[in-house]
Amino acid sequence: MVRRLREGCAEVIPDLFMNVAILLAFLFIFRLLFHDRLSAWPWTLRGKMAAGALHGGLGVLLMLFGVRISGSVLGGSALIDHRMIALMMAAHVGGLPSTLTAGAVMIGGRLVLQGSCDTVFLTSAAGIAAAALGTGWIAEHIVSYWKGWAAKLVLVSVVKILVLNIIFGTQAWRILPMYIGMLAAAVLFVASFLRHMNSLEQERRLNAFISELIGKFNASDSTSDIYEITLRELSKLFASETGGVILVGEHHCKGAYLIRNGIFAANGLTYPLSGLGAMKRIREGRIALYSDWRQHRPRGEIDEALYRQGVLSSLHIPLIYKGRTVAIINLGSGHGGHFTDKEVRTAEKLIPVLSLMLALKDAEGMFHSITQSGHDGIVLADSESNIVLWSKGAENLFGYSQEEAVGSPLHIIIPEPYREAHRRGMERHLRTGEGRVIGRAVELEGLRRDGTVFPIELSLNSWQTGGVAYYSSIIRDITQRKRSEEEILLLKQELADTLHHQEGLVLKFKKVEARFVYTMAEGMLLSRLGLGREDIVGSSPETLVSTAQLSLFLQKYEQAWQGERLQFEFKIGGGTFLASLNPVASRGEVVEVVAVISDISQRAAVEEELQESEERYRRLIEMLPDGILVYAENRIVLVNHKAVELLGGRQREQLIGRNVLDLVPTYAHEAAREQIRRIYEERTAVPPREKTYLRLDGRELEVEASSAWIAYKGKGAVMTVFRDNTERKRVREQLVEANERLRKLSALDGLTGIANRRSFDEAYEKEWRTAAESSLPLSVLLLDIDSFKAYNDTYGHQSGDACLKQVAHTLESLAEPRGYLAARYGGEEFVCLLPGAGPDEARRFGALICETVRDLGIPHVKSQAQPVVTVSVGTASAIANPLSAGRELIEQGDRALYEAKLNGRNQVVSAGG
Repeated sequence: MVRRLREGCAEVIPDLFMNVAILLAFLFIFRLLFHDRLSAWPWTLRGKMAAGALHGGLGVLLMLFGVRISGSVLGGSALIDHRMIALMMAAHVGGLPSTLTAGAVMIGGRLVLQGSCDTVFLTSAAGIAAAALGTGWIAEHIVSYWKGWAAKLVLVSVVKILVLNIIFGTQAWRILPMYIGMLAAAVLFVASFLRHMNSLEQERRLNAFISELIGKFNASDSTSDIYEITLRELSKLFASETGGVILVGEHHCKGAYLIRNGIFAANGLTYPLSGLGAMKRIREGRIALYSDWRQHRPRGEIDEALYRQGVLSSLHIPLIYKGRTVAIINLGSGHGGHFTDKEVRTAEKLIPVLSLMLALKDAEGMFHSITQSGHDGIVLADSESNIVLWSKGAENLFGYSQEEAVGSPLHIIIPEPYREAHRRGMERHLRTGEGRVIGRAVELEGLRRDGTVFPIELSLNSWQTGGVAYYSSIIRDITQRKRSEEEILLLKQELADTLHHQEGLVLKFKKVEARFVYTMAEGMLLSRLGLGREDIVGSSPETLVSTAQLSLFLQKYEQAWQGERLQFEFKIGGGTFLASLNPVASRGEVVEVVAVISDISQRAAVEEELQESEERYRRLIEMLPDGILVYAENRIVLVNHKAVELLGGRQREQLIGRNVLDLVPTYAHEAAREQIRRIYEERTAVPPREKTYLRLDGRELEVEASSAWIAYKGKGAVMTVFRDNTERKRVREQLVEANERLRKLSALDGLTGIANRRSFDEAYEKEWRTAAESSLPLSVLLLDIDSFKAYNDTYGHQSGDACLKQVAHTLESLAEPRGYLAARYGGEEFVCLLPGAGPDEARRFGALICETVRDLGIPHVKSQAQPVVTVSVGTASAIANPLSAGRELIEQGDRALYEAKLNGRNQVVSAGG
């Protein structure tokens, strides 16, 4: 058996190598033929069909060079091929149009090769057609790269199994395992190779884009051209079908340009700032990404209109000038998931260059506007330096009116330090006819009427009429121009610094006497290569590259000097680099070439760091003492051990994939949905709140939970952090209960159990304020047990305490149903507070108290009023006044009580009557 396998492998391996060679050769030829199309998207239908035809040819070629499986391995010979790989590659390149075209070519090729239309041919043709339809559909509907390839592999495997079973019957199963294994290996090889090619292509496109964009910016005339160029080029770079530029003002925004499917148009519509859902984030200078509008989309007026037009993915890039977002580049696609974090990272690299070029162009526009203004001053003077003509512009510049200036000496506009030099220059010109500033524009300083000195540009000429010399001058205030020049210098320096500190290398070179010479070198890559700017500037390519690569560089440099934009890869010191050459032309001739060099050898290190970062993140989550849930589209995608423990589970799998609403009681579902929706839309956080969760066993769990929006695996998600709140809530409730008991005890009299004086004072102050606000009456009753000292002396203090309690309870039973307050005021003295009661009500209530206490029949043989316990009552009433604290009302009641005792006790006396 082992010998047979060895013999079989010896036969198979050469055929496999032939197939690999064919695939590599095809990929190389396809990249050469379709190089320009690989940079452009979307492809036209014609382009997709051309690519499909080429892949169909590949399929026919793979049929011719199939892998022969001999009888030593399978008990019978068979020939299997990789034609389906050609269909999957066509689907990757051009979707359904490419696969249908490729399938048609392959079926036609099979017919030519076989020469007859039998059952085997028809079965094979049906399999190719089914695979073409299926792989084309997958390519157009599954966005993820590896998921798409996996789906195509599964589909093709199923189709092939059905076809081989129809053709060979049960004998097919002797071929299928090896065939599917070979097919999977081929798919992995091709997909990985294409992935690498795509990555290099994206890097090349970005560098070419930057280089080309800088050239177009330099050739533009105004800031509006910058917006148009940026929109056009970003639409190409990110392959977006729709796009637009919106200018951002303080209170509204205005459309500038629109592009849809390559058609460009102006747009002057005005929108509110709320018209774009991502406006808040963009005005903060941050890029806004909405990868798939079917899951999460902005809700502005403009967004809703675009959604109705079919936009399903969008990217919003701010253009920043002087720290403020002045414009937004909006890019859209009808394919959900078209824009991802990869495009955001690319845009982040472009924003500094775009913003600096915008600022530079704006400053240059301001400079041009100032130098071309019609507000220049025109001044004519005679040989005696007296002013004979003074224009309106000169009035504005110097502050002198025409009447004041004409006839005045010229030195009124010349600063003191320059007057002597001016006098000598005039004398020299009159004497010799020569003048240092005659016929030239020079920068000097002028003197205004208010004494201020300012920079001017002076253009001076002279002529003679009738033997008299005259001088004419055009004077321009260049204050703003000076400031603009300084700003331009700063911006250029900032751009130079940006280039100097960017990770790659930017070179400029010219061809001088048949020799290429570098004129600029900026970038961090210089130091990494052990070189400085002084080593490169003025030198030739021999300084940068080895002798072995010199011929390649000279060839590419010559192509660029002839006007061709191109890219190529090379190696230096073990690293791989990508060079983009962009010729700069003036009047139809190349005057210099800009070379942008990028290091493309560090992707693996970045990916490793990303993996380590994710691992640290996972470990940190597991170490936290709180439970953590991460859920996307309401499905739990991540939990830590503490969350599993709190929710009564044993393994994470019990929670992963569950609907997060399963952990919430039914009555709280609507509130939970609303909270999740708000978190997604506003990308906000919800502070800690007390909630009730459902454990896996159905029991309720009191928790304190907070939630926030996060990005998880490139998509929006919600993370909830929660902890068990049962014990904390129980302790808090006990504390509240204890505090309430303490409050009540502090407000009650210890002997009688009714309100004490402190409680009365607080209630009295509150009721007085309330009555004062509404001008309502308020009454108080002060009462005293008659001859209580004699009662204590006769019956003892224990009986006295019992008497106090009995009287207190009687007062409380009378006051409480009426909304009154009864309190012990001190010793045997009590007080009642009657909110809203006037004098008559107070007197009636006092009489009721006297009668009720007397009816208690508590014996008191030493009483001077009755043989039973009685009380004396004093009442006082008033309309509350906000300007008074109300203490005099109590004093009035106390005096009335004193009068009741003098009059014989066991009676009611009212203050003032």
